[in-house]
Amino acid sequence: MKLMLEAYKVDKFSAEGVLQHLATTWIGEPRPVREHGRESSTQPLRLLIPGVRVLFSELDAWRTGRAEEPNFIAATDSLVLKVEYLLRYLCDLLGIPTFRPKRDGVVHEKLLDELLRDLSEDGRLDADDLFYIRFYLQEKVGQNLRNRIAHGLMDETEYGLENAFLVLTMILKLANYEFRPSTHA
Repeated sequence: MKLMLEAYKVDKFSAEGVLQHLATTWIGEPRPVREHGRESSTQPLRLLIPGVRVLFSELDAWRTGRAEEPNFIAATDSLVLKVEYLLRYLCDLLGIPTFRPKRDGVVHEKLLDELLRDLSEDGRLDADDLFYIRFYLQEKVGQNLRNRIAHGLMDETEYGLENAFLVLTMILKLANYEFRPSTHA
């Protein structure tokens, strides 16, 4: 976190720099989507842009004195949830199902733990990266950010730059894997 903050202070780490980097990765590539028999295209990066911009906007307001204290609630909430989106998309790229049968022909989306377990097989994702994601997003002995945010268990005082940067680090780590979208429908 200190390194990221120092890089920000000397204009080496910015929203536009992060977004430009993400645009050059699989996150910036078109993603084919099939819904209700219709085919279209989206781009995972589009879902990240608002959270990244809000994060750096708060930092800018703080640095220039327009804000006494930055508010990282919206950025953290947005980016935490987008990590799971990226993990689901990675599973899709790798041909890993993101839904499982429940009963009587009903399917249910896999839980985050199941996705991480599937991605840990055969070294698809680095064990250290998986540990990092699990510890901060999911583990009860860790930060469990995803659960705490999704269930309204965090107070405003628990949101801070550290959590926002931890989640941004997850996104940057995932972006640096070299996956290419598959051509399956």
